[in-house]
Amino acid sequence: MRRRFVSSLVLLAAFVAGGSAPLRTGAWFVDCDADLYCAAATIAAENDAKIGIRIGRQATGSWQVSFVPGSFDLDPAQTLALSIDGGPKVSFHPGEDFLAYGTDRPEFHLTDVTLAERILRGMEKGQRMDLMLAASDGSSHVFSASLKGFASALSHIEEAQKRPAGERQVAAPQGLPVHPSMAGATPLADGGKGPRGIPARVYEQHVRQSACEALDSAGLKDAAIVAGRLDARSRLFGIPCTNSGGRVTYRLYRIETGEIGGVETLYFALFLPDFGWAGTDLLENVSFDETTGTLTMRAGRDSGGGCASKAVHRWQGWRFALQDYRIDTACKGGPAESWRQVYREETK
Repeated sequence: MRRRFVSSLVLLAAFVAGGSAPLRTGAWFVDCDADLYCAAATIAAENDAKIGIRIGRQATGSWQVSFVPGSFDLDPAQTLALSIDGGPKVSFHPGEDFLAYGTDRPEFHLTDVTLAERILRGMEKGQRMDLMLAASDGSSHVFSASLKGFASALSHIEEAQKRPAGERQVAAPQGLPVHPSMAGATPLADGGKGPRGIPARVYEQHVRQSACEALDSAGLKDAAIVAGRLDARSRLFGIPCTNSGGRVTYRLYRIETGEIGGVETLYFALFLPDFGWAGTDLLENVSFDETTGTLTMRAGRDSGGGCASKAVHRWQGWRFALQDYRIDTACKGGPAESWRQVYREETK
């Protein structure tokens, strides 16, 4: 595969596929070489600094999402983030979610295929992409690129390669050496800080697996983050997911605080009067008492006619154990102690 790099709009054509004069569609240039390696490219800019962005694939391969910082002095040891149309920032961690390849100037590829595919699909529908990078002097920078014409550029590649429309699988490069600047790169255990003080790893898992509202949406921007220490090795984070009439649902995560920094989504028991017990990863209106390790859920009456409920869980070494579960079967309100008790932990 021919690799060329860009430092200005004048050189953008050389950053595509290296074939004939590239086609321009909106803010993007697209071209294919003789072997049907095709790529679309554009420029992301911050004042006078420019970064080349490339989306390309071989005739029978998966997409690759990459960028070249040009003269920008990027710190490859720091987390980078991407955002479409000002939406949630999706973070990529060095050595795990992105890597630099090449022997001369590095080209940085997104290697977490789940996140990269999400970005790629978002680019098709979006108007602007922001790339948030850290410089070697510690300063933060935001490079913006227009997505006008990007969807058309992908369609042109699909037609040229005679491949089905809509295939958006992403893969890391094969056969290219890792650039010396990122040889042996290791990410921070918790991924650094994400939105509203949430560890980036926790936030990214939340973004990957859920269709929750954005944290800065009108419904969730004032909803509290639930957080506390579970034990010497882990912490709890509850991230708001939805808000309906003041009823805020949360998805809860446990993150290890040691060198591994693993993240686990927590699941809980849910009692449905008409069906019995079920499992859920969403709890409503939760609070956590770090001193006692007690997690309390209090759900309001739902639109399906279900009455209020309250559940109390206690952290016990490696999981939350259900201690008490009550339902206001009469829908009359009042103290939870007067409600029907559907579960009580047996005392030994």
